[in-house]
Amino acid sequence: MVGATPAAAAAIVNGNVDMSNLLASMDDQITKANEQAHSRKDILDKVQKWKFASEEEQWLDEYEKDDNRYGAGRGAHKNLKRAEKARILASKTPSVVENLTSIVKAWEMERNIHFLCDKAPLLHTLRGIYRARAGEGRGEASISGEETFARTVCC
Repeated sequence: MVGATPAAAAAIVNGNVDMSNLLASMDDQITKANEQAHSRKDILDKVQKWKFASEEEQWLDEYEKDDNRYGAGRGAHKNLKRAEKARILASKTPSVVENLTSIVKAWEMERNIHFLCDKAPLLHTLRGIYRARAGEGRGEASISGEETFARTVCC
């Protein structure tokens, strides 16, 4: 009886509850939980991809500040390749945010509930980041929106 309220547990022990109805209710709750988890999976996958792109963009900014990045040291060619890939990801980030926003809006409209991620509505977080990006003009070393998201969102 872990997680059951004391009154419900007492009713079950006393035999005042129809077990078939109780099991049917539990099955319905499990089915609803599985459906909701499945519907969240696509969005959470996109959030993970966006978080990765954000982390790579942050790495790229740090890499570009390094004066020794063109040195012939160990692994320099690997870092150069990673920087190329990070630039590609960074260029796609605004469209990923817009796509994720539209998917979350549709999900919320369909279910009439907020999509929570780290106890905060994901849509509000995305809007804040979108406004921050638009407001700062997307300067060369401006990634505060991505840094904020990477720190706050952990679904």
